[in-house]
Amino acid sequence: MPTWPDAVVCAAVERARRHDLAEDVIAEYVADELAGDEPTDGAALDAMRARLAELAERGLVARVGYHRTQLWTLTAAGARLVPGGAPLLPESRQHRDWRRARENATTNLETLRSELKRELAQIEAMLNGPTLPTPTWIQASHRIRHLTYGMSVAMHVLHERPEPTDDKTAQSLVKVRSPADWSFFQYELTQASGAHQAST
Repeated sequence: MPTWPDAVVCAAVERARRHDLAEDVIAEYVADELAGDEPTDGAALDAMRARLAELAERGLVARVGYHRTQLWTLTAAGARLVPGGAPLLPESRQHRDWRRARENATTNLETLRSELKRELAQIEAMLNGPTLPTPTWIQASHRIRHLTYGMSVAMHVLHERPEPTDDKTAQSLVKVRSPADWSFFQYELTQASGAHQAST
């Protein structure tokens, strides 16, 4: 992990707080803001915790203890290091998630279409054939549910999910019907496709 300047680490804390609508954030979120396309592994996370501890000793960030979880927030001194609008940071975590979700949807959409067409043809054959036992229909319902859920995720990601920007949280760009809906908007297509594969 690079040794980021103080101002960049403080800017990462500030952006993580803003995008998560939180006063304080865990070290992993701060590390993710600086990770780019590299995964945040244990070494990177340990390095970020050590860096935040160093900044805390110099009064630029503050530790916040909450249910045994170490959280971090900017102090006034740290906030003064963050210049407004300066392109200090790499791609944000929320934009990276948006981009990867679109890549996943594009890669998997035709596979989902083909699997759904094949499953519907199989169900039509089941309807026109001899009477089948209940477990066969239950298994078919599970496969259809996973595939149609995967299609709904793909359609949302590709055509309805707005591109987040640094000045707005991803949550603020989506109108949800209930708190549980936000998990749907964040759902990755690979999970939906993987759930179908596990059920077959």
